[in-house]
Amino acid sequence: MKILFISILALLFFAEFHTKENQQKEQFPFYRNKFSLIPAINRETADDSTMLVADAAQNPLFYCRNIFTEVCNTGECKPAELTLYWDITGNFLGFLVSDDKPLTKIGHREFNKNDYYQLFTVLNNPSSKLRETGEEKLVRLNAQKTDATSGATISVKNETLVAGGAFTCFTLWNIVYHKNNRLVMNIHETIHTGFKNDKNVNDWKTYFSDIQNTHPAELTIALNTADQQKVLRKFSIQTLLTEKLQNLSPIQILLINNYLNRQKYVYPEAKEELKNCKKLQEIFKNMAGLSVSPE
Repeated sequence: MKILFISILALLFFAEFHTKENQQKEQFPFYRNKFSLIPAINRETADDSTMLVADAAQNPLFYCRNIFTEVCNTGECKPAELTLYWDITGNFLGFLVSDDKPLTKIGHREFNKNDYYQLFTVLNNPSSKLRETGEEKLVRLNAQKTDATSGATISVKNETLVAGGAFTCFTLWNIVYHKNNRLVMNIHETIHTGFKNDKNVNDWKTYFSDIQNTHPAELTIALNTADQQKVLRKFSIQTLLTEKLQNLSPIQILLINNYLNRQKYVYPEAKEELKNCKKLQEIFKNMAGLSVSPE
């Protein structure tokens, strides 16, 4: 099985680190099974709290990092405290906000369910124009289009940000995509070694037709490779990936959702399946620490 090479690489790469077994099954909003936490970077040479989350067999699953950060320089915004997640190829996977430490907007108003969903959409966009937007420009945009009372929605080159929470979007997006580069460089190419990426469209159809028992690490690599080959843009592949969502595990569903929504176009049929997936709604609810799932 292809997942075997991932296990071997992970064990070799992280053998020097101490593995901390964790029995808490409710820590992650999209994974409930037994897991271990492994330091992703040598703490003796780097100040980085990123952890690799591995399953009971020590196969890698995803990365996590606890975040506590200021989001603006004016003192109008409360610091953001949350956990960010990346998949094993370094792409954004999700977040976790505690229900007693919600994210806030200008005027210290708490994020609502739609704000969290919009934040997720922004963070799931590696091509965001936030990459080209400096903080000074964001301050000007924010001053022009929002205030503490209305918190009007602003946009950066047609990309909608959270109303009244532009600085939070800006800060967290830069953490997701800029401060994790070393991790991606160290892990990304190593994990990819051994996965055959010479599949044609029919090969991908065959592969994705039976992914229910595919390990999340293998599925991540497959989706990442298919994305690079622009295969995920095809109607047949999007349909195949979404028609049996309810039979998949939460983490598999989230991976498929994320990779499809990074495409330039998602077909209505695939969008509808994702929208109506109750497991996906539950994941978003858990991420935001809310009792009601996003609309």
